[in-house]
Amino acid sequence: MKASTRVDYQARVDRVRGYLAEHLDDDVRPPQMAKVAAMSVHHFHRVFKGITGESLMGYRRRLRLERAAKVLRHGTASVTDVAFEAGYGSHEAFTRAFAEQFGVAPVVWRRGRGERYQRAIQQARPLPVVELRNVEARPYLFAPQVGPLTASGENWARFIGELIRHGIGLDDLVGRYPDDPDITPADRIRYDVGRVAPMGMTRAPDGLQLGTLSGGRWAVTTHIGPYDQLADVYVDLVGRWFPSQGLPLAHRACIEVYGNSVMDTAPEDLITEVWAPVGTPL
Repeated sequence: MKASTRVDYQARVDRVRGYLAEHLDDDVRPPQMAKVAAMSVHHFHRVFKGITGESLMGYRRRLRLERAAKVLRHGTASVTDVAFEAGYGSHEAFTRAFAEQFGVAPVVWRRGRGERYQRAIQQARPLPVVELRNVEARPYLFAPQVGPLTASGENWARFIGELIRHGIGLDDLVGRYPDDPDITPADRIRYDVGRVAPMGMTRAPDGLQLGTLSGGRWAVTTHIGPYDQLADVYVDLVGRWFPSQGLPLAHRACIEVYGNSVMDTAPEDLITEVWAPVGTPL
């Protein structure tokens, strides 16, 4: 496949991924997704699987099961309710599908908190200082990525290079992270490198996409230090602070807002706001 053709196909598949992320609970059909990708249904199936390694419906099923895994780990909803939300008509069918993907039954998964959670308890880390904020949705200029978070530095460098090439400022940088690296396989983790779109922008420059950063209620904590410590920040915020407050995590991506840059800031002085979306208590 020519490089230019693969780039075009990648952009089309990225549009479908973005659509699915926003409509995960809708009755999505292949012809509809082929239309989003501007392809014939037959060609779309082949391209989507060639780019992602998964069929369209298999991809959607995995995302819904991974979302269910988050709810079981961090929430209080019953396994039956989580099963219905994930699109399964019975507790038994959900249990089989969940065990096939994660290797354990949902009730066993719920009991296991994972090594990072146990380490936080053993270290007696204090709960983070959190501010609750209500914000409006904002336009978002970004480049979608899929793969290990260890490659995020290179992807940010490419994105910043694109901003410079198009004469766009480097302020208001925001990363968007819908997946939990403790749940999603490393090579399938979705994340977006981006920034709040400049005022008045209505069309993304070539190579970038224009979307929306979700509004709503957010729990925000500030981390000062290296980016490689952020995994513990998420554990403390999502895995410990939310349960301590009796608050559910909403089905929206977490975001990171960067107060300074690795280009001119020592690692120990980096400022990162971690935003986790707050859902509606049952």
